[in-house]
Amino acid sequence: LFDGHDLAILSPQQGMRRHEDALGLSHEARVDTTDPLLRRDIAYYQGASHAYQKRLIAWQADSGDAQHVSQR
Repeated sequence: LFDGHDLAILSPQQGMRRHEDALGLSHEARVDTTDPLLRRDIAYYQGASHAYQKRLIAWQADSGDAQHVSQR
């Protein structure tokens, strides 16, 4: 999640990270769930996951996507 200045990253293997001044020197730090930007990142992820699981949103492949997937 990029807020215009800092970047919060959620990743399964590397945990939770934050890049301060992401467009500048980009200092990376490990953070925990008390970090406000990271909390917002987690909330967006959980909201999207919930909506997808409840079929409130869904991937709609067009014919080009289906053709591309079948060629793999």
